[in-house]
Amino acid sequence: MSIVTPTARVPIQYFTDKETDEKIKAVTPFKEDRYLPDTSTKEQVQNQSDILNNFAENKGLRFVEVDNYNRLRYCYQCSLIKPDRCHHCSSCGFCVVKYDHHCPWINKCVSFNNYKYFMLYLIYSCILLAWALLTSIECIIRYFVRQQWTEQIVNFICVFLCVILFAIFGYYPLGELLIYHIRLATLNETTCEQAKPPNIRGDSNADYNMGIYRNLRAVFGWGLWAFPVDSHVGDGIHFPICYSERSATCTEIRYSVYREDESDKNYQYQF
Repeated sequence: MSIVTPTARVPIQYFTDKETDEKIKAVTPFKEDRYLPDTSTKEQVQNQSDILNNFAENKGLRFVEVDNYNRLRYCYQCSLIKPDRCHHCSSCGFCVVKYDHHCPWINKCVSFNNYKYFMLYLIYSCILLAWALLTSIECIIRYFVRQQWTEQIVNFICVFLCVILFAIFGYYPLGELLIYHIRLATLNETTCEQAKPPNIRGDSNADYNMGIYRNLRAVFGWGLWAFPVDSHVGDGIHFPICYSERSATCTEIRYSVYREDESDKNYQYQF
């Protein structure tokens, strides 16, 4: 399912028109065939922010993530304002909603649409490899119990090598990858966000961590979590935010969560 499920693409309303795209590119430094917004002057940063904010306001779009210069995140390749948790994939050549990483094994991005299927793929694969590993070990034990390993040394060596290869090149890498992504899912983080945490406007310490239960529910959904069916929660564009403190910008967010007491983790939800 993770292979055949389409990659989550950005909705059309986030794409800028030709005039806006030309305006933003006109005030952005261009060098070596690419735009370099991080090298902009203060005046250019202000102009870029004004252009993007005006477009977002006219379209009725709301964002919580900004870049290091407090600008809305703009993709110069795709000519769009990136929704929250969206990133451009250089391998696919377009922006991906809730981008996690580009997986070479399925030859597409792991994103909002197929993250559950990717997790199930890892779980199913680990179960299959564990079964193969255990049955192989059972063969080795049988050789020892029946004292046949000296008589059938070639068969014994083949089985033993298969067990070693399964453990080193199969179960261990997949197991480590599964543990890593389970940890990400419980924290409501993506691989990309762990490498570079999101910069949420109004609160640099805010995150998407709603607690283990809600985080896992956002990935696996209700009920049929163990089956490859579409059951994830949300639209991939808007996400609950856990703020470390109240701020004026919180009123602009579609979904918001305020962390009232950091010591006992009491949360007050506002929808």
